Amino acid sequence: MEYCVLKCYFGVEDLAILDDDLSSAIRGIWGMNLKRSYCLQRNINCKDCTFEQCPYYAIFEKRYGTNDEYRPYIIYHNQNNKKQIEVHFILLGFLSQHYDKVLLPILQIEERPLRLRGRRHFITLDRIIDQNNKIILDRNNRDFSAIKASKMEASKAVNVEKIVLHFETPLRMKYQGRFVGEFNFEVFLNALIRRLKYIQEHFTEDEHIYSLKPEFLQSQIKHDFKWKEKVRKSNRQGQKMSIGGLIGSLVIEKPHPELVEILQIGEYIQVGKQTSFGNGKYYIEMESTKSK
Repeated sequence: MEYCVLKCYFGVEDLAILDDDLSSAIRGIWGMNLKRSYCLQRNINCKDCTFEQCPYYAIFEKRYGTNDEYRPYIIYHNQNNKKQIEVHFILLGFLSQHYDKVLLPILQIEERPLRLRGRRHFITLDRIIDQNNKIILDRNNRDFSAIKASKMEASKAVNVEKIVLHFETPLRMKYQGRFVGEFNFEVFLNALIRRLKYIQEHFTEDEHIYSLKPEFLQSQIKHDFKWKEKVRKSNRQGQKMSIGGLIGSLVIEKPHPELVEILQIGEYIQVGKQTSFGNGKYYIEMESTKSK
């Protein structure tokens, strides 16, 4: 599966707002810019529109199948950067080949203020780099460099003794119609594989489709999770809503080789609900069997 990342760095006067997760706020402005750029009938809801080839609809509104949770993009605010707003636009599958459709609305983000805590905060786009740390745009040089999609790297590692998943953003999952407040390994694997299959089927031409195998559940696991609240404010719906989830780590002993491959892909696509707002992001540490 192909992907690309546009790492966008915005300057801001009030550094205090960097303590907030800005994924939702940035996504809202980007969505408005998408609609302004591509919508031919500004005052009509997408469900009432007859124009089926609209990039805004395909990227931001369209339901693929019966599920509207999964989008071909992720917007992740890296809160470890305390000097700038660092937001990653992760484009999956076909969207990574059509990054030009989302680039102009990204450049226009600085034209609209962030609305936080009853105040307006103006930001300036300083630079954009890609997943290979290649400079795509610098404020002092408005020439663009071409963006090239990359292949997600994953391998069936047969000698992995232990794999550790460290979650950086909330893992939000549902089971039997209810949100999961305590970690469940089988629910987690189902959520990850379901998301992976969904992206493969709707946003790629991949032929190999992954599935949950009983062997995946035979590994010994340890986990340490706690609930972390996260609030999203929707300007369209005029209300705040919780999109919090579990934060912590998962240790898997002697994982199945194909499971290792799936978990590696999960680093790119993330897992669970509200991934388009940056949820379900983790990074992996692996410990291999020492050769004798």
